[in-house]
Amino acid sequence: DILPRIQEVMPHKDDDQENIELYSHEGEEFIYVLEGILTLNVDNTQTDLYPGDSAHIKSISPHNWRNNTSKIVKILTVNSPNPFKV
Repeated sequence: DILPRIQEVMPHKDDDQENIELYSHEGEEFIYVLEGILTLNVDNTQTDLYPGDSAHIKSISPHNWRNNTSKIVKILTVNSPNPFKV
């Protein structure tokens, strides 16, 4: 019922670092930063997460993340429920 993944978030090329499109859906998400600095936006509040930092959010809250650095960010995400399970 969960979907664990390791994802690489590429650097964002847009100079507008404030404009992150937020989205919401059913379930929960856990995010753990393995490498780099991830900018997490939940309910229009931005937080920079560093290696070893984590976040757990209810996915119904408008959210998204972004890499505002020049290096790849590597994260572990766990989504529940698994959106790919039929």
